This record gives sequence, structure tokens and C-alpha cells, in this order.
Amino acid sequence: APDIYYPDFTHWAAQYGRPDNPLFLPEADRAGKVEAPANAFWAIGEHDAIGFSPFAIETISDPAGNPLTGAYALLDELTPVLLAHQGKGVTRGFRPPVSFEGVVDETPQTAKMGDWTVKVSFVDPWTPRDKQVFTAHGGLVIRLSADEFLVAGSGITLTFGEGVGLEKVTEGRFVDGAWVEGRWLNGDETHQGRHVRLEPGRFQTQRVKLYRY
Repeated sequence: APDIYYPDFTHWAAQYGRPDNPLFLPEADRAGKVEAPANAFWAIGEHDAIGFSPFAIETISDPAGNPLTGAYALLDELTPVLLAHQGKGVTRGFRPPVSFEGVVDETPQTAKMGDWTVKVSFVDPWTPRDKQVFTAHGGLVIRLSADEFLVAGSGITLTFGEGVGLEKVTEGRFVDGAWVEGRWLNGDETHQGRHVRLEPGRFQTQRVKLYRY
């Protein structure tokens, strides 16, 4: 249960995320930090964290306008599906690491999930670079079945390699643990079936089914 106030949050949290030691973060820097939501999604997705609490959350002056509010609302909605998959090796968390000196590493990250390779980019392709805050970008991915994934977060774009197509991508939400499907996303929104994009500035969930060709 580390208290972490350094910029290199992922480095320090990873030291405590072990199979014999459930990760709990009672003081995950300050609640007003723009990176707090991304840290939460990463810790829960990558290390099955059982709790995430930024310091002084009660002092947020504008809860409706703070990104942590939307992040917590989405994580609360996802709780049943997260608990159902916790500890099974089917969830991953992604966010750009930051050095102790505060340098952000925007390099895309890859992860093997089942028979698929997931590549996650933190630079949004459709938003001007100077309008993006990369430390605020992050999310988690759950492999729901052999060919289906749930993606949640903000400011991340996923691709799945050569010869892999997106059979179906939908927005939606969980209500009492059950998936309620929303819009089917078309080619304009998936870059002609090449990526899954969670735009910066808001937290959302998309469900994707893959196929090979």
C-alpha cells in the first residue's frame, strides 16, 4: 500500500504489484493532478489494484468539471466485469510512463493478449498535438473471450496488427453488470476498420470483436 507522490507513478506502483501482494494505493498523488484518472485505469488494469485514492479528493472545488469524476463513474460502472476477470491474466493497463524528472514517454506500447497483439498509442491521431496532455491519456483492456475485448479510458488508440480486422465496434455501458449496447461505430470512426479510438477529454467504453483475413 504505497503512498506515491513522484511523477514516475508507474515505476513505483509496479514494485508493489506482485501475485502475493494485492496492490492498494491509499495516496496516489493529489486528486487535482490531471494524470490521476490515467493512473487509476493503469493500476487496475495492469496490476488488478483493489483500491485507488488520490490525496485530498474531498477538496476538489468543481467535481463536475474534474476528470476524476468521470473516471470514477466509469470504473464504478465497470466494477462487476472487472471483478469477474480479476486475477485471470486477461486485463492490461496502459498509460505513458513518466520519468522522475517529469519526462513523458509517448512511445506506443504493445501487449500479447490471448492470440492477439494489442498496440496502444497515446498520441491521438485526430487532435492537434499541442492540444493534447499526454499524461492524462490512459486506459485498460479486458479480453472478454477468444476474439472480443472491452476497452475503457481516454486518449488511447488501439490497433491489432497485420491481417486483423475489426468485425464489430460498439459504444455502450454496463448496467448492473450487463452490457447495454449503444452505437455501432462506422468506418469513419474506426479509420476504415483499422483502429479503436477513445478520444481525449472524456472517459468511455468500447467493445470490439476481431477477425483474421
